[in-house]
Amino acid sequence: TATTAATTAPAPSPPTSSYLPHTAQISTPLLVVAGRQFQSFSGQLTRQNQLWELALVSRQVSGIMHYQPADNGTSARIKARLRKLTLEPASIEQVHTYVKQAQDPDTLPALDIDAENVNLAGYKLSRLILRASNQTPAQPASSASANTNAEPASESSKVWRIQQLSAWAPYSHLQATGAWGQTAQPANKKTSAQASAPRHVDLNVRFATTNLGGLLAHMGKPDLLSGGAGSMEGTIGWQGSPANPSLETLAGRARLDVRNGYLTSIDPGAVKLLGLFSLQILPRLGDLGTKGLGFSHISSAMRIEQGTAHFSNLDIAGAIADIKAQGDIALPTQKLNLQAVVLPKIDFGGAALIATAINPAIGLGSYVAQFLLSKPLSDMSKQVLAVQGTFDQPQVTTLQGQAARAASARVQGTPPSDSVADNLWNWQPVTHPQAAPLPQPATQPPATQQQARQAQTTQPPAKQAQPAEQAQPAKPAEQTPAPQPPLEPASAAAVS
Repeated sequence: TATTAATTAPAPSPPTSSYLPHTAQISTPLLVVAGRQFQSFSGQLTRQNQLWELALVSRQVSGIMHYQPADNGTSARIKARLRKLTLEPASIEQVHTYVKQAQDPDTLPALDIDAENVNLAGYKLSRLILRASNQTPAQPASSASANTNAEPASESSKVWRIQQLSAWAPYSHLQATGAWGQTAQPANKKTSAQASAPRHVDLNVRFATTNLGGLLAHMGKPDLLSGGAGSMEGTIGWQGSPANPSLETLAGRARLDVRNGYLTSIDPGAVKLLGLFSLQILPRLGDLGTKGLGFSHISSAMRIEQGTAHFSNLDIAGAIADIKAQGDIALPTQKLNLQAVVLPKIDFGGAALIATAINPAIGLGSYVAQFLLSKPLSDMSKQVLAVQGTFDQPQVTTLQGQAARAASARVQGTPPSDSVADNLWNWQPVTHPQAAPLPQPATQPPATQQQARQAQTTQPPAKQAQPAEQAQPAKPAEQTPAPQPPLEPASAAAVS
C-alpha cells in the first residue's frame, strides 16, 4: 500500500503543466519504477516550474535528486546528492542496455552525481562523482572565416563529455576524464560515410593505491596480494558506447608501477612459469608455492593497438630473482606471445656473516667472492622462457641455444652473445690486468736491504763493478756478506 498527498497550484506559469502537482508524498514498503525495486521507500516530490526535486529514503537509495526535462535544444539534466546508492546486477544491466540503445550522445542527459556509500553489484566505494554533459565541439575559426555560408555543425556531432569521474575505495583513488562522440564537421562537408561512422570513446585514466592487497581483499579477492603501493595511468579508447567496450578496436597507452608487495598465493605452475631457480632457493621451492613471492618493484609500459597489448619492458624485481619480459597479448582472443628472462639472485650473505663471526679474514673473503661472483653466476643460471597459449592454459617453453640468445638480446636490449655462460669463464677482475708482467725490481728484496746499503758504502756503482777481491779490502765473510743478485727476468715471468 502507498499513501500520497498532493497540492495543486492555482495558476502555474507553463500552460502545459496546469494539472501537474507542486508537491507529492509517497510512502510504501515496495516501490517498483521501470523494473527497479525500492524497499521501504519514503519520498517527497516537489516542482518549481520545470524543475523537479525528489527527497527520498529507501534501502537502495537515499538523498536528494533534481530533474529538469530537455527544452529548446538543451539536454535533460539530472543532479543527485546521495548518502547511499546500491545498484544490483540487474539494475546495472538496465543502465548498460539504456546506454547501448542510445546511439547518439545527444539523447543522454547531463549528469551531476555525487554519491557516498556506493555498492555497485558488490563492489563497494566510499564515494563516487560523475559529471558529464553534451557539448558541441567548437568549429575552427579558420574554416568559419573561409566559408561564411557553411552550415553549422549538425546536432549528431555533439559530444557527451565526461568532465569528472572519480571513485574512492579503501586504499585507492580512480580519476578519469574523456568524451564520447565524433569531431564536429560542417554539415556541407560531412560525407555519408562520416555521418554513419560509429561513435568513439576516449578516456584519460589514473589509478593510485597505497595498498593494492587491501583493495583486492575489499573487492572480494583476499589472499592474492599483500601490500603493494603504486599507480597506473594512461589513455584508452574504443569504438562504440561507454557501456559496450569493443576489444577489437581498443587502443591506447598505459604505464604501471607497483612497489613493495608480496604475492601470497602462487600456483605451483606459476612458479614453474617464472623459472625461479637459484642455488639459494632450490631446497625451498616447495615452500615457495604455498608461502608466496615478495617483490620490491614491478613496472611496465604497454601500447595497445587494435585490441593487442604490446609490452616493451615488463620488469619485476623480486626477492629471489629479477624478471624481464616483452611481447604481445591479444585481448579479444586472450592469446599470449611473450618472452621472459629470469635472472636468479645469488646471495651468500648469511654464510659470509657466520664466517665473519668465526674468522674475520675468511668472512671478508666470502663477501669479496660474493661481490665478484654473484653477477656471473646469475648470468650463468639465467633462464630464457617463451610463453604462449592463452590466459587459462599458458604454454611455457625453456629456450636453448641460438633461440635463447636471440630472445635474451631482445628482452634485455643487448647484442646476443655466443653463450649464456661465456661471461663467467672470460671474466677478469678489474684489479688484475691480463697482459702486464711484473717489472724487474730495481731494489733488493726487503731481506737484504741492510746488506745492500753496507755494500754500497765500499763498492762502486754496478756498471763499474770490479771483481770482489779488487773492489774492497778482504774482510771476514761473516761481517760483509756479498749482496744478493737481482731477480732474473725468467723469475719475473714465472711470477706473472
